[in-house]
Amino acid sequence: MISNMSDITGYTISLGYIDQQHDFGIAAGPRTPEAPANVTSHDTFLLGSGTKPYTAAAIMRLVDQGKLTLDDLVSEHADAPMMAMWNTTFVEVMGKNATNITVG
Repeated sequence: MISNMSDITGYTISLGYIDQQHDFGIAAGPRTPEAPANVTSHDTFLLGSGTKPYTAAAIMRLVDQGKLTLDDLVSEHADAPMMAMWNTTFVEVMGKNATNITVG
């Protein structure tokens, strides 16, 4: 079923479960388009909010380097790349309530 869903959707799917008595894993799909080898039950992935600590650490490094402050508006930093990639702005995507969202 996992292989079939991966083939249909084009997404990589991995399922694993570990407790005191069981150690189970199954996976299907490509690791990345650049490295087309299939995933295995031994591959691990960040799920859900797993990228938030990395984003926070990267932002704090930029703060330490003086490249931005926590009081900067997100739109000051996001609008140029968003316009270049998608011809839209942060506020256009997130709505007018996003006008005053800061990096912090």
